[in-house]
Amino acid sequence: MGEAKRTRQIFVRMPEDLLTALDHYTERMRAEQPGVNLSRSDVIRLLLSRALTVMREAEEERRGNATP
Repeated sequence: MGEAKRTRQIFVRMPEDLLTALDHYTERMRAEQPGVNLSRSDVIRLLLSRALTVMREAEEERRGNATP
């Protein structure tokens, strides 16, 4: 089995509408994956990881497409 990643707790303030959208998305993920106990924190980590991957890939693409 893989080694568990070390984590740190952080606190984030969010506008109410963003929190509501996050909770709706969390409920949708729970409905799509019955038996998987996803917390709000799990979904935040998932979405943040996906967003950072997209941003990294876009940056790599821009660099690859840059003309000298």
